[in-house]
Amino acid sequence: MESDPVGLEGGIDAYAYVEGDPLTSDDPEGLQRRGGNPNGPYANQQIANVTANNLINQIQQLQPNFTYTYVTAPGRGGYTPAMIRSLQQTLLQLRQQSTQAPNFVVTSSGVCLPVPQGSGLVPVVNPGGAITGQAFAGGTGSGSGLSPLVTQLRLMNPTPANPTGYVVYMNSQVPPQGVNPSTGQVLPNTSPLRHIPR
Repeated sequence: MESDPVGLEGGIDAYAYVEGDPLTSDDPEGLQRRGGNPNGPYANQQIANVTANNLINQIQQLQPNFTYTYVTAPGRGGYTPAMIRSLQQTLLQLRQQSTQAPNFVVTSSGVCLPVPQGSGLVPVVNPGGAITGQAFAGGTGSGSGLSPLVTQLRLMNPTPANPTGYVVYMNSQVPPQGVNPSTGQVLPNTSPLRHIPR
């Protein structure tokens, strides 16, 4: 008994006659594949479905409102390799875009600082174009013990005046202003809350 009815005369891939799906397809005459998934190489549709559902779950962890809807011909239910490739690409793009903020950061002196909810990590760029730190920006203080007016937590690089760097909470004004994390009130430059050591 041979894996391919014509032996190796049909080529080195002994399962090419059923498009790499010998568990659910056959082609006894060598003329046309019967059974299996005509849309790709998955030997078992259950594997394809589990793979796709796993990808969808991972995507939903990054984008909770994500849904995936597809339409297939009658009798051909389930995910195809093309659908799985599309889901893999979506997950990859979301992972590249998403830098999910932690709930808090801890300074080198052990001070725990809440991070505005829903924020993402972005560089802090000064007017001269230099990157001077990073910020968890675009979030809100609501629900994290911060004032709802707090939209950023900046982690600034070391400077001569602040050799370990410093942390400051900011509001959404243009340009952003340093604020008291509890009240959201704008801080004077001399306030210790304006330059919390890292």
